[in-house]
Amino acid sequence: MMMNSAPMDDFLTAVTDAVLRGERNTSGIARRYGISDADAERIVPLIHGLKFAHKSERPSSQFRRKLYRDLMGAPEYTLVERVRYLPPSVQLAAGAAVSITAVLLLIGRFGRPVFRLLTGRAPVRSLTPISQ
Repeated sequence: MMMNSAPMDDFLTAVTDAVLRGERNTSGIARRYGISDADAERIVPLIHGLKFAHKSERPSSQFRRKLYRDLMGAPEYTLVERVRYLPPSVQLAAGAAVSITAVLLLIGRFGRPVFRLLTGRAPVRSLTPISQ
C-alpha cells in the first residue's frame, strides 16, 4: 500500500504544491517519486478536497493583540497600572471624577437621613395642592 515515508513525503509536498498552483494533471508527479497509481488515485482527490474545504479567514484584532503580547512577552497591565502610566494631569482628572462620583453616591444613599437629622423634618418629596 504505502511506500517508505521519504518518497511519500516528497510526493505529498509536490502534489500539494501543484494543486495550490492550479495544475490538474498530477499523474506525472506520482511516477517521478515512484508512487503507485493506486496510491496516487486515493491521495490526489483528498488533497483537492482539502484545498476546497479550507476557508481562509482573518483573525480578529483582539486575537492578534493577545498573540502579539504572548509572543513578545509584553506585560498585560491592570487598570491601576494603566492609570499609573498616564500623564499627571489625566491622573488628577480621573481622581477628581472618581471622588465626585463617590460623594454623589454617598449623598444619594445617606442624604435623606442626614437631612432629617440636621433639620428635624423630612425632605419634600412632592408638592400637593392645598384644598380650599
